[in-house]
Amino acid sequence: MMYRNALTSIVTLITACGGDVQTTTESQTSTINTAPLTGGPTSEGVTSTHGATVDMTSVAPTSSTTSAEGGPLFLSFNTNVSKITEGESLTFTALLTDPDGVDDIVGGSLLSENEMIDYGPFIAAGQAGTYSFSLSWMQIQQATPINFENSSPSLVFRARFFDQGGNKAVKDSQITLSCDGGSACNGSCTDLAIDGSNCGTCGHACASMIC
Repeated sequence: MMYRNALTSIVTLITACGGDVQTTTESQTSTINTAPLTGGPTSEGVTSTHGATVDMTSVAPTSSTTSAEGGPLFLSFNTNVSKITEGESLTFTALLTDPDGVDDIVGGSLLSENEMIDYGPFIAAGQAGTYSFSLSWMQIQQATPINFENSSPSLVFRARFFDQGGNKAVKDSQITLSCDGGSACNGSCTDLAIDGSNCGTCGHACASMIC
């Protein structure tokens, strides 16, 4: 009888322990299943990994040198001098690239800022994608008369290039016109204080030849 009671107590204890273990196991399983999935997507491009948050939008976009139109892109547009005077010339140098390769660039022209004057086409120079154009004081004068009085005005020139698809790219460069006498009348440098043909202002002649 004593042994039977002892055996009954042991069975009861084992059963009780087994129930506790089963309950604990079910509780742990429930906790795991309700946790976020590893590597699963969440809102706003954010991924959860073992409780850590990785912002997928923090990756910097790849930089691009192409224009919005997909056409040629200026890398540089410069002149060999910043100012010229009568009898001198300057050289414009343009360096371009293109998303379809520099061979896709058809060519370009040098224009006035308002694009009303076309000085002529650029020529290929040196490495691929490099172009140049030489412009003299006289050529500027022939296109638009150079007249300024006691000043050093600036002129803006525009380079315009096209690719085979007709896409356009433009860039401006500025140079200064100067004269030792401070003035220029119809393309010739002069000093208005002593020039009898341009006395005080361009085109005003003095009979005495002395201003």
